[in-house]
Amino acid sequence: MACVKMSRMRGGWLVGAMLVFAGCRAVGPDYVAPQPDTPGAYLERRPGTPVAEVGRWWESWNDPVLVALLRLAERQNLSLVEARSRVRQARAVLAIARGQAWPEVNASGQAARSRSGVAGTTSSLFSVGFDASWEIDVFGGIRRNVEAAGADADAAVLKAADVLISLRAEVATTYVDLRTLQRRLQIARSNIELQDASLRLADIRFRGDVSPELDVAQARANLRSTRASVPSLRAQVARTRHRLAVLLREWPADLDRLLSNNAQSGEIAQEVRLPHPGQELGIAVPAELLRRRPDVRAAERAVAAAVARIGVAQADLYPRFSLSGSFAFESPDVDDWIKSKRRAWAIGPAVSWNLFDRDRRRWQVALRREEVREAVARHERALRTAVEEVERSLAAHLHEAVRAGELAQAVMAARRSVELSDALYRAGKTDFQNVLDAQRTLFSFQDQLIDSRGAALTNLIATCKALGGAWTLQEAAGDRSPSEKEPE
Repeated sequence: MACVKMSRMRGGWLVGAMLVFAGCRAVGPDYVAPQPDTPGAYLERRPGTPVAEVGRWWESWNDPVLVALLRLAERQNLSLVEARSRVRQARAVLAIARGQAWPEVNASGQAARSRSGVAGTTSSLFSVGFDASWEIDVFGGIRRNVEAAGADADAAVLKAADVLISLRAEVATTYVDLRTLQRRLQIARSNIELQDASLRLADIRFRGDVSPELDVAQARANLRSTRASVPSLRAQVARTRHRLAVLLREWPADLDRLLSNNAQSGEIAQEVRLPHPGQELGIAVPAELLRRRPDVRAAERAVAAAVARIGVAQADLYPRFSLSGSFAFESPDVDDWIKSKRRAWAIGPAVSWNLFDRDRRRWQVALRREEVREAVARHERALRTAVEEVERSLAAHLHEAVRAGELAQAVMAARRSVELSDALYRAGKTDFQNVLDAQRTLFSFQDQLIDSRGAALTNLIATCKALGGAWTLQEAAGDRSPSEKEPE
């Protein structure tokens, strides 16, 4: 009897000690976020520009069609659907990891009736009970695994935010490309009308023996050359519309109600206008990319997950402690089993420790440490790449904007040249070649100008994307109750 009491006392002490150790600090290093160096300012930032975060830039571009397209893409784009599914998968993995810290309880029941062939008697047996087991997290392996899964879940949300930012930029860029091509098509048609009028004038003067037939031939060649640019532009419009349809998860024909364009030609009735940013872009300091860029933040969360997995690997070097127990009622009468004295129960701790596999487990710890070094390097590389993307896109935008300004002046001069050469030709003071040269120059400069303005806008979109844009964790994950708070 004394031995039984002593055994119970020792078991109680062991269980108590296991529970105390379970609340101790987990093995492995605690995570400290890396703090890579960042430059103080961007080289390409124009002096005097405001220092601010990039907000919802597309809402100030005075283009409701663009806003509608972006909202549609955020609801339907398949890449974003996939990214949000990965968020839910990561959250499920986190919930599974958290569940490992709880006891596992299984209930069972049995009803049996048997007959003895020798005695000829029939008997019944009814039983019900449960058994439970609980791995006590003495060295923190389970806690570190939960920590790693939590960091992975955070990274999944941030990767979804990166997909969202990229999607907005790609939809806006494709839309600007489409409007640019449509405007170039309108400019081509406007010049075709101008050149057709010159051809009729040359033909009238030729029939009146005022001008040679050479003027007619040159005017016709000039007109045909401009007309030849139309099919190529139409083909580019069609390709761009199809690309936009894929991004929006729509069929190309269904875009007409949003774009107000003719499905056959890709043209629209009114003059096409490119989106116009309502305010100058505010450029924050490069250090803000650590907070604003979701891909940089996702890389930082990957470091946190890698650090936590060191603790998971180190916990495998130590023994595992668990507590298990079972309880059951057995009775030949279903109405009397709870009152029956035939009860069975067992409870006690257990320990397991693989002593002959320590070298492999040490190498596992070494592997996890190297994965941390790799993740830290990847995080710094992501930051440096982000700074480079801002510098490159900002430089492209600023210089293209200057080029567009020069081309705008060139268009004004070319238009005046067309007016003067046409007046002089009608007055017989210049030859027809000057008229044709002026018309070709005007068409070329107009085409270059609209293309340059479109390029400046796409470079501005790339800059907004590189700066991180505006987003929330809720809208990135597709949660049903989005918050308007900035990402933490």
